Amino acid sequence: MGQSAIKIFRGATGATGATGSGVTGATGPTGVTGATGATGPTGPTGTGATGATGATGVTGLSFPIYQLSADQLDLPLTSDWAVNSNAALVSDSNNNALPVLRFDPSTAEGCGLTIDIPDDATNIILKFKSRAETTPGGTVGVALLLYKRDLADNSAVGSWSSGYQLTNLSFPTNEYWQYDSQTISLSTLGITAGRMTQLELVRDAVDSGDTLTSDWTLALLGIEWA
Repeated sequence: MGQSAIKIFRGATGATGATGSGVTGATGPTGVTGATGATGPTGPTGTGATGATGATGVTGLSFPIYQLSADQLDLPLTSDWAVNSNAALVSDSNNNALPVLRFDPSTAEGCGLTIDIPDDATNIILKFKSRAETTPGGTVGVALLLYKRDLADNSAVGSWSSGYQLTNLSFPTNEYWQYDSQTISLSTLGITAGRMTQLELVRDAVDSGDTLTSDWTLALLGIEWA
């Protein structure tokens, strides 16, 4: 017998189901920061105006300096000096290679020099390198007088002044060389700048401040100006 054919019938499509709504997942970790970008080019240098040049300072005065050893000083051997009695020019008793002037403790004795006073000077500075000839028993003093006279241009030689009392020099209880300095205004001494002047330095042995009982020994006299 022949087979009967089977007929298959397709049903209608069913309706779409509702969309599901699951819970949102946790936020993921922050991503790695990206690398820093390259530095941009340097901007142009500013050009501010140059400041004004300051004023030039005043040029300082320059004066000669004299360092006179004992054998370079004049000896007042004639009556034409303020005090006509000279300190003895001898070799130093502690070092005979050194010429010195020794001033007596009981008689006024001196030494001198002739010098040109600088035009712009207002002060003279006297510097002594000297010592006590023998060791004193205590601190003692030496009194000094300074005399002057002018030798002006096209004029008669001036007369000697009276002695100007310098500050007493002080000596300790040894025979070492002592360095002393004194500054005196030219007006106080009656000295005129720009003139040749003669000076005489005298130990004032009779002054009450002169208490060194031995010779005063002078090796060097310095002259400076201010």
